[in-house]
Amino acid sequence: MITIMGRALRMSTIGIAIVRDDPFEDPDAHLIQTKMASKDYEMNINLDAMHDKEITKISYNRTSSSLNIEVNDEFGNVTYVELVGCAIFRVNDFIHQNVISRVIEFGHNVSKEYLKDRVTWATEVGGASSYFDSEKIDNTIDEILSENLKLVYFEPSFGAEIVATCKDIIVRN
Repeated sequence: MITIMGRALRMSTIGIAIVRDDPFEDPDAHLIQTKMASKDYEMNINLDAMHDKEITKISYNRTSSSLNIEVNDEFGNVTYVELVGCAIFRVNDFIHQNVISRVIEFGHNVSKEYLKDRVTWATEVGGASSYFDSEKIDNTIDEILSENLKLVYFEPSFGAEIVATCKDIIVRN
């Protein structure tokens, strides 16, 4: 389950079901769009609240293993993304301006090679090889494919790129 802007979203293999507080809410007021794309990922979660927004703060809570990402729009509205139970994460190129192109949660029918590339990249430091051995990488991929872990990718338009594995994703204002 993903929570976005105070609303619960149920995940399924065919997409995301939006649970609305008001069933007569304007259908054009999209909170989330799903799009089945290439075989490399099952679901492209294009959070309307994220596209072209700026990552302004990233923090990691070691006690709860949560990666917290603060996102601002051009009007100063703040959205908080919490990746709960992070086992792996990597943030690259966090600079003075960090614009999000899209946020992707990789699904369970992703190719193992594609997942391996992402997990390997997330566990490399400073151009060195991964600090995970091949068995640990394979186990992490199996956890993603069995839906025990989520693999999330913040694709940048400019600046910060984030790859993380986590147990849950919480988005709130």
